[in-house]
Amino acid sequence: MSYFFIYGYGCPAVADPISIPHAELTNAQITTVPGCIEWTKSRFHEGAVQPTLKSNGIAQQFNELRSLADGWFDGKGFAPDGEKLDIIEAHMLGEYPARLPAPAIVPTPEGNLLFEWNAPGDPSVDIRFSDLKAEFHAFRADSTDFEKEFDLSSDEEWVHFLAFLSDTIGTGAP
Repeated sequence: MSYFFIYGYGCPAVADPISIPHAELTNAQITTVPGCIEWTKSRFHEGAVQPTLKSNGIAQQFNELRSLADGWFDGKGFAPDGEKLDIIEAHMLGEYPARLPAPAIVPTPEGNLLFEWNAPGDPSVDIRFSDLKAEFHAFRADSTDFEKEFDLSSDEEWVHFLAFLSDTIGTGAP
């Protein structure tokens, strides 16, 4: 039997994961805790990250990003926008493919994020907060660049983005 694991990261009202057998989770079912993110079946899929050391490491990186203030980079550098961090964190913790290694999540002086993986092709993703665009970059086996852009302003695009990462990182593709 497959299970969906629902975890309210960043929400003090949800201390432990909620495990629901796949067959018992209906499209209409919503797990809601006041003040926390609402999660539905459409937000979870088999293979999504489960509460593990990896997801805790991702959550820790987001907590550290929240502690940044403007000027964090030698008196310059903008702190990432908290609302955009919430959106990105929710997708990364709830839907990030379990088979992938956790990325290093690095702030940029412009207030954006850079995800970097220690994997063949040196894959990375720049996420611009102004428009929630993600720019994937990696090197092919022949050393040529490969770039692809994603619009992360909708849940559907996140599904495509994370599926692309799952199909690409660590496989030697693109």
